[in-house]
Amino acid sequence: MNAKSTAIWIVVAVAVLGGIYGLTYLAQTSPTAQSGSGNLGPIPPVTASDWVLGDPQASTTLIEYGDFECPVCSEYAPLISQIMQQFGGEVRFVYRFFPLESIHPNAAVSAAAAQAAGEQGKFWEMHDLLFKNQNDWAALGQTDAENIFQGYARTLGL
Repeated sequence: MNAKSTAIWIVVAVAVLGGIYGLTYLAQTSPTAQSGSGNLGPIPPVTASDWVLGDPQASTTLIEYGDFECPVCSEYAPLISQIMQQFGGEVRFVYRFFPLESIHPNAAVSAAAAQAAGEQGKFWEMHDLLFKNQNDWAALGQTDAENIFQGYARTLGL
């Protein structure tokens, strides 16, 4: 098995595990899932409002519905980075916010920090800082986390 095949299998495994986690969460919290009716429907197409890394016309798209406070998301962020370095011309990576506020109290404010950075052209830099330094802010109160995010913004020149 070559390196490309190995990387693709790793992406598939991560996607399956992430999908199982997300679907389990949705099944427990979604009113339509709890009532036993409805379905999740198709994944919305990639649009200009999405955060996209890589070739916008790439034949393969990897979409993450992520939460910056999620330990699993943080653990596989370096893998996504490695895949993009190795296959950047063949893959586009799309990040969509999915803050799990019921279990991650700083999920929404971290997403807001990334969005604000993105509006100033630094989404991916903030994305990387939030995941890399998750242990520094995830257990803090919201005000303390916001102060850390403001420090990240200053570091990025925002």
